[in-house]
Amino acid sequence: MADHRPDVYFSEARGKWVFRASSLSRCIQSLVAAGLGHERMPPPDFMQKAWDEGSHGEERVLDLFRNGGLG
Repeated sequence: MADHRPDVYFSEARGKWVFRASSLSRCIQSLVAAGLGHERMPPPDFMQKAWDEGSHGEERVLDLFRNGGLG
């Protein structure tokens, strides 16, 4: 399930900045840009296609692991 919250945002409820765990491997410039409210640029088409194909096959791979692997 996709979660479209920004990588870095200020939580009024918590009164502090939130850095999402999935963003922690990003470069510092990316985190600063997110904190300043800059929109992330879309990935190149070839990269998006690879990610989409990976997501499409994810459930099948998980089923293989649940049922004893690839052997």
